[in-house]
Amino acid sequence: MTDPTTRCSVEVREPGVWPRYHQCKRKATVQDGGKLFCTTHSPAKVTERKAKAEAKWRERNEFERGKYEAPRLRAELTEAIRQRDEAIRDWRETAIERNEAQMQRDDAVRLLRGLVEELESICTCNASMAEEVLEGTDVHPWECECPEPWAQNHIDKARAFLANFKEDSR
Repeated sequence: MTDPTTRCSVEVREPGVWPRYHQCKRKATVQDGGKLFCTTHSPAKVTERKAKAEAKWRERNEFERGKYEAPRLRAELTEAIRQRDEAIRDWRETAIERNEAQMQRDDAVRLLRGLVEELESICTCNASMAEEVLEGTDVHPWECECPEPWAQNHIDKARAFLANFKEDSR
């Protein structure tokens, strides 16, 4: 046995059923804070071992927790992906609706332009027929149904409507 003054100063538990404590029997090799310690019980080695064991348990606990949280996280991820897909689908549908509305507006503008041109041609035709009737040429009165002021009024209304429609569609 070594001298108690040169032995490690840590009390250790004896193996067995009943707990008994005694001074460590190893030779002191490290001095820390005025106390002597063996290499096994030196404070630096003890904290290093505890940190290593805690890291090991922390890693194991993270793994175990991950096993139990994985289904919940998978469900949350699936729900997030579903919501994202739904938002994309809604955005696309809205874009398609906007595109269809723009196409309908363009068709309406083309139709209105055509109607205005038709009205203008009818009015110029009727105006020329009215002049021919007044001059006594061979044009029947029923071919000249609308007098020029009435036709010009409708042309002006159609042009105003088309201009307002163009401004509203922007």
